[in-house]
Amino acid sequence: MIIRSKKGIIPIVAIVVAIIVVGAIGGGYYIYNENQKSITGQAISDLKSQLDEQNEILEEQTQLTVEQQAQAEVEKERLASQIEELSKETCKDVQVPYDAPEEYTEPEPYLRPETYYVKEPYPDEKCTTTNLTYNADYTKCSSGGLFSDPEVIVTVNNLDSSKGGSFIFWVGFNLKDGNQVGQEITQYIYPSSSKQFRYTADIGNFDSCQYLTKNIPTRTDCETFTNYKDVAKIREVTDYKDVTKTRTVTKYKTETVCE
Repeated sequence: MIIRSKKGIIPIVAIVVAIIVVGAIGGGYYIYNENQKSITGQAISDLKSQLDEQNEILEEQTQLTVEQQAQAEVEKERLASQIEELSKETCKDVQVPYDAPEEYTEPEPYLRPETYYVKEPYPDEKCTTTNLTYNADYTKCSSGGLFSDPEVIVTVNNLDSSKGGSFIFWVGFNLKDGNQVGQEITQYIYPSSSKQFRYTADIGNFDSCQYLTKNIPTRTDCETFTNYKDVAKIREVTDYKDVTKTRTVTKYKTETVCE
């Protein structure tokens, strides 16, 4: 049978099927069965909108038979009852677990070179330089006579038992007028030996004899001993660095469940 309306010619069977489909799938927003009921508030709202639209279409029909009108009313009541029943469901948000990748860092050992120092022995030498031990004294300080000139003799003793050297002394006279006359004399003196430094001058009277030390030879004594120095060496040591890795962890997302 054909039904005419303002929106065109609509088969009554198509109307009934449309109502059933809307009630079954809710415009693609939900699934309903007796064992598991799950629906959202938005799905119910959309379903009501579809039902209101079908009511408008039915109200516009002018050529429905009593039987057709009764069938449409029954289907409307069935769908309204289903919406009412679904609306009574209690909805709540639940945490649903799921697997997700997660990055993390972990210390990882590795070998690296390291410089360190050790003390190593080596033979070394320490030397000291000192003057030779000696003494000096006047052996003679003479004013001379009728047939001799004034004379000064200084005896120098090298007291060192193993080292000789050249000794330099100035020997002479201090004159009464404040001047000096004399001579610088160099002599080599062997270990544990002595030499005389002699000076004679035709000066007449003088005030005093005089000697001055100009140079004393030195000796160098060296001592061998063990010394230590820092020597650089290389070794491998274990160190750690942070490495980024990926693992699977359980996370949670919020979903709305109606019962």
